[in-house]
Amino acid sequence: MNSGVVYLLSTGETGVLGCREVLKEKNRTSNVLNGVCLLSNEILTGHFCTKVSLNGLTLFEEYPETTIINGKKFFSIDSGDYYVTKDQDNSSILYFNNDLSVNDGDFIVYDEKPLDSGSFSLQESTGVGVWEGTTIPELTGVITNNPPVDIDDLFDRWGVFFNKKRVTRNESSDIDQLTGSAFIYQKDENLTEIQIDYFDVIGTGVIKDQSDLYISGLEKDQNSFLELYTGVNLIETGVSAKIYIEEEIVNSFVF
Repeated sequence: MNSGVVYLLSTGETGVLGCREVLKEKNRTSNVLNGVCLLSNEILTGHFCTKVSLNGLTLFEEYPETTIINGKKFFSIDSGDYYVTKDQDNSSILYFNNDLSVNDGDFIVYDEKPLDSGSFSLQESTGVGVWEGTTIPELTGVITNNPPVDIDDLFDRWGVFFNKKRVTRNESSDIDQLTGSAFIYQKDENLTEIQIDYFDVIGTGVIKDQSDLYISGLEKDQNSFLELYTGVNLIETGVSAKIYIEEEIVNSFVF
């Protein structure tokens, strides 16, 4: 699986006020407690508005079915990885599919994404061309708003995931040999993506704290990488961030 950086190179806006709508807090984190996670109300405005990864694996949201038994609501999903009930009871809690292995103390990284921008498909057979010839057309066939014109356009404007890991176009022959779940999320139109052969990316320029990092298809939280000015080539760790300033004091004595 691929390694790469998805980052904000330009806001697309010329004024400060416009930039405020683009520059949002990214890579928010939350820990699993009692099998669920609490999300921020600033991002969780309803269903299908979040992009969530659990321990690096990107998850797919499913809208829950509601069943009322003895006056009490019960929610359930089938093939998705998580669901929220913001629309039903204004809750800010994220619930996981029971099939997921989740432990208290695990963490999620989550961001806001374009509303209703995903689609899901199962790849149940293997063989040459099954990924690009069958699974991807199933993913793109339900997109009605500005659908991709070809497979290159799909990978350019959409994040593509297979078995919860981010994948690239050049991995098609490998995915042909696998079965599992595939889904796509529409990217932010201002984001720029580059694939990396080494861990350091130099000279492209970024806007601080607006980047997503993927290593072998797994999303990393912001504590896993540094954004520095060009020219920094030596980093010392374990140094206190506090700076102590000693003021020189001159005493004058009168005899």
